Amino acid sequence: MKRFVAIALFRLRVELAREAELAPLARRGLDPTSAARAPLAVVVARPGGSVKEEASLLGNTRLDELSPEAWALGVRPGATIAAARARASELRVRVVHVHAVDARLASIAEAALAFGPTVAYQAHDAERAHPRLGDVVWIDVTGSSHLFGGEAALGDAIAAQVRGLGHACRVAIASGPRITAAIARYARDDEARPAKPARDDGAPRGARVVPAEETRRAVGALPVAALPIDDGTIRWLDKLGVRDVEGVRRLPRSALGTRLGAACGAFLPRLLELVDGVDATPLVPHVPPEIPEERAEIEYGIEGSEALLFVAKATADRLAARLHARAMATARLEMILELDRALTDTPRSVLVLALASPVHAASELFAVLRARVEAHEVDAPIRAVVLRATELVPRRFTPRDLFVPEARAARALPGLTAELVADLGEDRVGVLEIVSTWVPERRAKLVPYASRARAKARDGDLVSSGVEPTRLLPAPVSKERMRPSGERRLVARFEGIEWWRDGPAVSDVVVEWRSDEGAIAWRRDEDVLGWVD
Repeated sequence: MKRFVAIALFRLRVELAREAELAPLARRGLDPTSAARAPLAVVVARPGGSVKEEASLLGNTRLDELSPEAWALGVRPGATIAAARARASELRVRVVHVHAVDARLASIAEAALAFGPTVAYQAHDAERAHPRLGDVVWIDVTGSSHLFGGEAALGDAIAAQVRGLGHACRVAIASGPRITAAIARYARDDEARPAKPARDDGAPRGARVVPAEETRRAVGALPVAALPIDDGTIRWLDKLGVRDVEGVRRLPRSALGTRLGAACGAFLPRLLELVDGVDATPLVPHVPPEIPEERAEIEYGIEGSEALLFVAKATADRLAARLHARAMATARLEMILELDRALTDTPRSVLVLALASPVHAASELFAVLRARVEAHEVDAPIRAVVLRATELVPRRFTPRDLFVPEARAARALPGLTAELVADLGEDRVGVLEIVSTWVPERRAKLVPYASRARAKARDGDLVSSGVEPTRLLPAPVSKERMRPSGERRLVARFEGIEWWRDGPAVSDVVVEWRSDEGAIAWRRDEDVLGWVD
């Protein structure tokens, strides 16, 4: 039997509104925790609607979503702004666009690909047969839970990842997408209490796992609101004393079908199957875009690097989760800063970061961004930040040896080189490679890490088979500065090299032991060029 994970997101629009508020607070050096505890209400801006931004809000505009602090003051969704502020004068009202909600759900769904091959999502504002399921992300985990230590451990890992991205959620694992989503949103931790729609209070809790054989019992304990029926039918059932799905089962099936048939139409057979705990609804897979990108809207605009780093940290965390789900790393980043059009002729500024080596971890991405952001001068207030991974490469997974310790340098080097390239430039960080040339001083050159198509030197390409220096001196040292040396051995003789340059027609290269330096010197004629370790 197929198994699904449902992630129910309770305050997604409030969380998006808070993100837009926290960046300006960081700019002014204020404590963001106090703002995060203030009562907040959200109005969703829909295509074709009258609400576009905060300036278009009126007293009769109805609220769509509330923070827990606003709930505690008695404000409820659907109330007008005037009525809500009569109860809570300190209530702040913000506008969140529908496209921002859809983009965030798509980002969470893509990050969830790390746990299953197929994901899907549904936004609360979408026209669906079951809108009361709210914002939900599904994962098909059939046959993959054993990779994470069982379904309970899998659910806890998914919940920890989503909460780490800054979203309050509840996670359930059961059979059937609609049943799983209903359990995640409506099932209570204590089923002995009266069945009412649950609201997430932000407290961490484990995933709810419903075995396949207990699906019917778990569905029966759900409130009637978990079924895809209209509000009028719910009120009719309430008058009959039916509070949960088990009570619906006890009603005469013929009378129930007659009553529900007018409201549900062709959906009635599937509804009756859900009442019996059967759900064969297929998922519509979400296909991620070719280039992953994360966008952060900023309400009032920011100008300082400190506030920009605050936004960059959040976008880097979400982008890293998406790269992890794809088993990919990025070799090139683009940070697009959308500026306030009223204060500048340039609508946006683009920061391109060609990384020395591919990175994928959130800490590495943020370290690269920090080096570039701190050196960037902002010309106008920033209203939005877009972070894109424009060049993706497969991640290389190396099995770990149980008996050989892992070198820390091997793990730290990619992030360090990427940070140095972002800070110093692409052409100033690289590796030294042997060059096929007759001039000894030019036998090595710096090849940038960012060059993807550099030619590898081979033994047959070298002009000499003699011993090569491991350290070239910044400038040759003349014989006046050196004491007499010991035994000498000829390594190579160059005749008539680069005739257009000044110098002897014949040049000998010798290797000798220098007792004063305690090393082997690599020299041409009387000038020491380098050392052999």
